[in-house]
Order: sequence, then structure tokens, then C-alpha cells
Amino acid sequence: MKKIFFTLLPLFALAGCSQESATPDFPTGDGPQEMELWCELPSLTAEVGTRAADPTGQLDNTKATNLYFARQDKSTSANSYPGYGGSSILTATRVASTGTTASKVTFDASNKQYYPMEKPYNNTVTTAYNSTKLVGWFPKGSLASGKVTIPVSGNSDILLSGEVEGSYTSQFTSSARIFSFSHQLTYIKVQAKAVDADAPTRWGNITNVAVAKQYGRKCEITLPSTVNFTTETSTPLSLVGTPTASPSLTLVNGTAQDCGYLMLAPVAANGSLSVLVTTVNGGQRTVTVSNGTEGFQKGKTYVVTLEFKSTAMEPSATISAWSASTTNPSVDL
Repeated sequence: MKKIFFTLLPLFALAGCSQESATPDFPTGDGPQEMELWCELPSLTAEVGTRAADPTGQLDNTKATNLYFARQDKSTSANSYPGYGGSSILTATRVASTGTTASKVTFDASNKQYYPMEKPYNNTVTTAYNSTKLVGWFPKGSLASGKVTIPVSGNSDILLSGEVEGSYTSQFTSSARIFSFSHQLTYIKVQAKAVDADAPTRWGNITNVAVAKQYGRKCEITLPSTVNFTTETSTPLSLVGTPTASPSLTLVNGTAQDCGYLMLAPVAANGSLSVLVTTVNGGQRTVTVSNGTEGFQKGKTYVVTLEFKSTAMEPSATISAWSASTTNPSVDL
């Protein structure tokens, strides 16, 4: 955990799941073999549940969760794969579990998947079967021409798995063929506190905290692994759970209170975010937040505490991460 201190105006996590341990045991009889997958979701701190814009609710290890996949089968007329351009979304369900490793994923009844039974290109060996590749993501979004598009809503996690190859004789059952998902967003959490007795009166209550230019952005995943985000917009995105005019958030001397959070596109090294903080007496203030060469990385949580003084506002940022921060961030205001 790292701390940085700013001078001036306002500034501006997912518990993931873990899964049940088990050893898959598939039949090896003749005939079409139905696919059952195994996945690992990121294991994070238990502070905040993984928010999800998905009907099955939050991603946590006690709930069944929908995951989404695309498939491509290797060509039988050439030694190559065609890509995901013609793929459709395959919905699967990860079983509820309480363990810490992989859990089973089964495809819905309407789109059960089977291993290819054709012979591979230029191969007549009796026991040889063609191969297939799958890649998974969350939440569903839309898929067209091999590209998944998911709105960056601020309250939804976005996960992507690695691409995995399997076949009838090399099924998705071993540790080498588990679908491991990783986070694609950074997590910004904002807190606020007064640091002297007169500050609450000087500033008044907080009525909104937002991050500029983030509303309406999208995550675009060109399958299997290329992740990009659409450009910044002209509209700010308010924190999830941010104070409003009614009710507003009363500053408390010496006590940090949560203002809300956002899951956002990562920010590159030496990049910045503009945080907009509105108080009853101070109006809207803008703080440009930079985290130096670390930036705001995917899979990490950044907690920023706004410290209000009666004479000035000096935000300090406490940086904690889903994986350890490697730099001592600084912010110039």
C-alpha cells in the first residue's frame, strides 16, 4: 500500500471469486463428447464484491455466474484456424463454489458444445481428432466480426480469459487447459474527511463526485486477446454510490467516509484522471490526478482520500492493489 499527498482541491477493487477445487473425470467412450470447461476467476480482497451488469448478479464464489465464450474449430482442409469472425456468443454457467481453485463451467442447454469428431488436416491416424479453441469473457456485451463490445458503465467488472485449445483426446480437463480470467479495468475508490473542526462548515456537504470524460466509453476486445477502449468523451461519469443533493454527504472531522467507486479503463504511465468534486459552499472543483510511471493499472485498486481543511483542501491518496504496486506514486496539482 502506498500513500501520496496532494495540495489543492479535490481528488479523486472487486472481490472476485474463487472456485471449488475438483478433478474433472470425463468419459472416454466412442461418439460425440460434450464439452465441460473449468475456469479460474481472479482472487481478490474481500472488501468489495465484483459488481456485474449481469442478470445473475455479482460475481462471487457463492453464486452461479454466467460466462460467455466464442469458439473456432481448426480447418480440416488446411493446417490453420479461421479466426472468430463467424463466431456467435455461447452462454455458459459457472457453478457456485466455496473453494480457491477451478470450478466447473457448463454450456446452456440451448447451446451445448461438442468436441470435433473429424480428422485433422492431412492426418488419417485412427485416434486423431480435430482441435478447437475457445476464449471467454464477462459480462456479455455484443459480438460482431470477432470483436466483443462491452460498455464501461463504472459499476461492472470486465474479465477476459486466455484462449485455450482442446480436442476429443485432449479435453478441457487438465491444469493446462483451464480458462483463467483476468481483470481488464482499474478500480478507483474515493473517500473524504475533514481534518479540522471548521472544515465541514467551510465547505458544506458533498453533493457529487465524478470523473471527467468517462461516460459512454466502451471496451472493445478483438478476440482472442486484443483489448482497447474507445476515446474519452465530453461527459463525466459520477461515482457509483456518490452523494447527491438529497441526501448529501456530511464531512466529519477526522473520519474518512466513502464517496463511491468506479471501474474504469486503465490509465497509461504518466497519464491522468480529472476528478470533479462538488460541495454546497465550495461549488465544483477539479483535480487532475496522476500516478506517475505506474499509471492506473488494470487489476489494481486505488483508494483516494479527500482531506478538507478550513483554509484549503489537501487530498491524500492511499494506493492499494489487487497485485502489489511497484512504484511510489506522486501527483502534481
